[in-house]
Amino acid sequence: KKINIRLDLYEDCLTGNVGAISSDNPAIISIFDSVGSRIITDTVYFYSQAVQPVTYDSSCIATPPSVCLLDARYSKVFLLPASDTNVIVSYQRCCLNGTLVNLVNPAIMGITMMLHLTPRSLVGTNSGPVFRAFQNKLLCVNHPFVYDNSASDADNDSLSYFLAPGFESPENITTASPQPPNPPPYVPLPFLSPATYQNPISGSTPITIDPTTGIISGVPDQVGNYMLTVGCVEWRGGLVLDTIFRTSRFIVAARELPVPPTVDSIVLEPNPSYKSFTLSYRLNAREVVSYEFYDCLGRLYNEWIDSGMQEIGMHQVTFTPVCHGIYFFKAFIGPKVFTYKLVRL
Repeated sequence: KKINIRLDLYEDCLTGNVGAISSDNPAIISIFDSVGSRIITDTVYFYSQAVQPVTYDSSCIATPPSVCLLDARYSKVFLLPASDTNVIVSYQRCCLNGTLVNLVNPAIMGITMMLHLTPRSLVGTNSGPVFRAFQNKLLCVNHPFVYDNSASDADNDSLSYFLAPGFESPENITTASPQPPNPPPYVPLPFLSPATYQNPISGSTPITIDPTTGIISGVPDQVGNYMLTVGCVEWRGGLVLDTIFRTSRFIVAARELPVPPTVDSIVLEPNPSYKSFTLSYRLNAREVVSYEFYDCLGRLYNEWIDSGMQEIGMHQVTFTPVCHGIYFFKAFIGPKVFTYKLVRL
C-alpha cells in the first residue's frame, strides 16, 4: 500500500536556534506497528519553506510583538505492507519553545509528532484529512477569539476534533532529533498546573473546540505563549480510518487599545410605525440577550426569553403589535437595559 506522508514543522525563526532549524532537512520518519516494532525508517526533505504572516485584532493590538514563524513542509510516499493492526507514523524533535507558560520545562522538552492509521485506512483508496493552513494569529488578553482549526477531506469522509495532550520525545534534550525516532508508547507532555491539555490556555471563558467544526474559541485572561494540540479523526461508515494531530503555539498579547463597548450601533426603526418595529445592534462580545414588550398600561404584552447567548456580530429582532397604540420595549443585553417607547399608527 502506497501512502503519502506529509509533515509540517512550525519553527521560531526569531529566537530559535538557526543551526537546529537548518538541521531539520532532512527529517527522519519512522513507521511502527501497534506493538512498537519498526516497519520503515526513511529521510524526508522539505518541499517548501515560508515565513507565516502575523495576523491580529486591530481593535485590541496596535503594535504587535515581534514574531517569526517558519512553516517547513515535507512529503514523501512510503510503501507499507498489509497490516491487520494499527500503524503509527512518528517524527521526534527537541526542543520546544522555552517561553511556553503552560508546560513544565519546555526548553528541554522534546516532542513526538505522529499520526495513527487503522487497517481500514490501508485498504483501497483513501485521502486522509489535511488541516487548513495555520494562521499565525495573535490573541488579545481578555478578548474573545475564534480560530478555525478545521481540516478538509477529499473523500468527504466525516471528521471530528478534540483537544489532545501532545507527546514527549523520550530522549528530550539528550538528542535533538533522534535517528531513528524512538518507538511508542509515548508519554503525554507535562502541563504546568492548573493548565491541562483539555484546558491549555488560561481563560475567563474556557478554551474549547467544537468537535464537529474544529473551531477553537474562548477568552484568554493571561498574557503568554501557550502550546495546544488538536486531534482530527477521520470516519467512514461509523468506523475510524485515521487520526492526525497538529501542535501549535498560541501567543496571547496585552491589550493596547481601549475595550470597545459590549454593544453598539443599536438602532430601533421605524418609530412610529404602521406595522412592525426592528431592533438592530452589534455585539462586541458574547452576551446573554432577552427582550420584553409592554402595552401602555405596563402589562407584559410579549416576551422573548429564548434568545440566550448570542455571538459577536450584528443581530436583529422584529416585533409586530396586533393593535394600534403605545408600547414599551426593553432589551436586556448583558448588564445593560435599553428601553424604548413605540407608537403603532
